[in-house]
Amino acid sequence: MRIALLGAVLAALLPGPLARAQESAIPRRLIVRYRSDAAPERVNALAVRLGMRERKHLRNRRLSIVELPSSADPARALAALRADQDVELAVPDVRMQATVVPNDPSFSAQWWLSDAADTDIDAPQAWDVVHDASGVVVAVVDSGVDESHPDLAANLWTNPGEIANNGRDDDGDGYVDDVHGIDCVNGGGDPADDDGHGTHVAGTVGAVGNNGRGVSGVAWHTQIMALKVLDSTGGGWYSDAVECIDYALAMKERGVNVRVMNASWGASAFDQTLLDAFRAAQNAGIISSVAAGNDGVNHGASNHGGSKFYPASFDLDGVIAVAATTDTGALASFSDYGADVEIAAPGQFILSTLPGNQYGYLSGTSMASPQVAGALALMVSQNPGATVSELRARLLQTAERTASLTGKVQSGRLNVAAALFAPTAPALASDLPVAGKKLSITDVAAKPTATKLAWVAKDAAIGVPLAGGDSDPTVHGAAVVVRNPESGEALQMTLEAAGWKFSKKAFSYAGATGCKAILQDGKVSVKCTGPAFRFPLETAAQGTLQAYLALGGARVCTEFGGTVEKDFGIGFAKKATKGAFSATSAPAPASCPAD
Repeated sequence: MRIALLGAVLAALLPGPLARAQESAIPRRLIVRYRSDAAPERVNALAVRLGMRERKHLRNRRLSIVELPSSADPARALAALRADQDVELAVPDVRMQATVVPNDPSFSAQWWLSDAADTDIDAPQAWDVVHDASGVVVAVVDSGVDESHPDLAANLWTNPGEIANNGRDDDGDGYVDDVHGIDCVNGGGDPADDDGHGTHVAGTVGAVGNNGRGVSGVAWHTQIMALKVLDSTGGGWYSDAVECIDYALAMKERGVNVRVMNASWGASAFDQTLLDAFRAAQNAGIISSVAAGNDGVNHGASNHGGSKFYPASFDLDGVIAVAATTDTGALASFSDYGADVEIAAPGQFILSTLPGNQYGYLSGTSMASPQVAGALALMVSQNPGATVSELRARLLQTAERTASLTGKVQSGRLNVAAALFAPTAPALASDLPVAGKKLSITDVAAKPTATKLAWVAKDAAIGVPLAGGDSDPTVHGAAVVVRNPESGEALQMTLEAAGWKFSKKAFSYAGATGCKAILQDGKVSVKCTGPAFRFPLETAAQGTLQAYLALGGARVCTEFGGTVEKDFGIGFAKKATKGAFSATSAPAPASCPAD
């Protein structure tokens, strides 16, 4: 059976129910593992008897991918293989398909990054913290990538051991000229995209940002490893996916920093070899974002026994299944959902790169998954030592819970800014006690005009900030966080840098969010009110809420350049932090954008 693309044009050609009906038949392509002590002459005799032709051999997994002649009965051949004393494993290869649904180019911008209706992933707020993941390699297992696209070329991974276009396997990995990745469909080192799906996915992950051209990826800078597993029809085989994943693992063993993988495809058939490949990736420290599927079904429904979708339904910490939402924030009608789907992201009318220096809109869980992959790349860049389990927990804990996704996915909609400000992450300052007023649910979930939040924390020690004259420092990346201890919800409002001022040895904030804050020696006070300040808590809970000012992950920037140490003079202890940050005459680093 075959795997599938989770994007737009395919669904019109091969609707979900039809695709799954076709997958119920045994294909003529099989995966075989012979016993290690099997005599070659007996293996050859078995192949001749069944008329099998070996298409490829995955050496490190001892897997032979074989094809039966048109005259053979696949069911009988499979039974004969499983009964043979020299065969350890024999399973149908699975045909998969990319997950795409019909598109409609009705948007003129990337609404999913930032939109007024707040159904986006809060990318601009995240970019104020970090937008560069240039040290992180993201393996895009798809239909390949247009390596010449001007919005992608600078962000392609380059194999350090390979010399381009010399017709040789310079690094001895079994692939010739694998400069930016490999082609597991046709063989070789040129993952050219003859479908378009992979280029679109790659652009969502990491189209070059802030370059005055085209679109921006979730990560402005990253390294995209192109691993071609889908052909020109948007289809591919599980065995090719295993080969591509093994390539990424081999490169990681050679020192390449592959930490994230995206798989925007799948099929309803379980396969042990594919599970083993994703488990190996997880064990190597690679976290995978995968498409949930486009059949609009509940993976856990009892009346849909065949509605599982792999790899999304694999029970692995290192596999994050992603559903798709619309511009209203609702679950897209085509999106699969269920207990094995971890998170959602926008997946309708997503604008990204296409082959031939083009751009276009596609819809599907294929388009949602790479947003999570891009977010994970930024998270790894921010915290290079984070484990797969830590990345998973942080991603899900900071997802934005909404009523429309309750019971549909494990968490909520992706919030990149919150993921980089995760309350459970080391970057967040220690819990700041709420002094005076206790917050109730109605204080932050009532009508916008009634929304009000205020507290003063007197036991927080604020060090004296550095005065810079005309180059007074600005604060980037601070946020007000409200946590519901009963439900675990943690919602936040990013305080934009433009709202901060420095005066009389204190930082003050009065920005467009509707919040006011003062950070001064010995005291933190915050007050938020009005329509601009909204925390849409939707989980019913008893008790009180907790309020925090997240400062541990923030940065202080000055016009004359600066380096920040500790918490830039803000410490949550009995004594103020001394020497908290210092300034240099060097130009401001890239991580401190101009206001």
